[in-house]
Amino acid sequence: RVRHSRMTNLRQLRSTTAELRQLFEKSITVRAVAEFDLWKAAADADGEAVREQMAANDFDVAPVVYGTQLVGYVVRDRLAPGPCGKQAHPITAEHLIAESAPLLDLFIILRTDSWRFVLDRGDVSGIVTRGDLRKAPARMYIFALINLLEMQMDRLIRMCYGEDDWCSYLEQKRIDNAADLLEERRRANEALQLLDCLQFCDKRDLILRVPGLVLQLGLERRKNAERVFRRIEALRNRIAHAQDLIEGITWGDLFVLTETMDSLIRRCETLSPDHRPGTLEMA
Repeated sequence: RVRHSRMTNLRQLRSTTAELRQLFEKSITVRAVAEFDLWKAAADADGEAVREQMAANDFDVAPVVYGTQLVGYVVRDRLAPGPCGKQAHPITAEHLIAESAPLLDLFIILRTDSWRFVLDRGDVSGIVTRGDLRKAPARMYIFALINLLEMQMDRLIRMCYGEDDWCSYLEQKRIDNAADLLEERRRANEALQLLDCLQFCDKRDLILRVPGLVLQLGLERRKNAERVFRRIEALRNRIAHAQDLIEGITWGDLFVLTETMDSLIRRCETLSPDHRPGTLEMA
């Protein structure tokens, strides 16, 4: 019965991960975060005046139009006195993304480029930037990744330690805190176990204690693994408390961390429940 339960749990977690990716690949698109109230500079407008307008509105780039015809785009910091049209750069395919493109594609694109114009029915009608990843749909995706990773961490702990054998590896204060939270949640009629009430840092420490697991998760060394999990925990806390996603880090750090979480989840999914205590084998 226990083995059947573990196998069922493994399948459910894989299904949940696949469903999350499917949701964000098919249902949540660039349209959910893009800005469609697109300000455009007139081709005959003076570059210095346009630069001041862009600075006042915190625009880094803007499309340039001659009447209703799109003729290119300008970069605020490169504008000089003279007509914008003569300073415009051509808009090519590498500057564009469809409004129907998956949100996940945007994470990949914005890792190297800070913006894209958004195509809607063949027309440039919006713009999306790294700053738009601060919006709810993108934050939801990152937080969902963290939750899925934590679910996988719970599963690995049960696989390696058993249901409650992990208790001997944590300070009593940490266990008491989890027990208090468990009692509180049970009074609210929530069916949980003690492990579900541990803090992320406790689960991290238990994961790092398992011989060989760090290597199987692709994290090379324990010190590196601990640093990665601490960054994930900090990101989790910022999202949970409605703080800035990149407080104390860079956009590059965020993209790397997001990709790392996705990789960790995928690796966790390959770990088999057929194990001996303290060891794991790849499925």
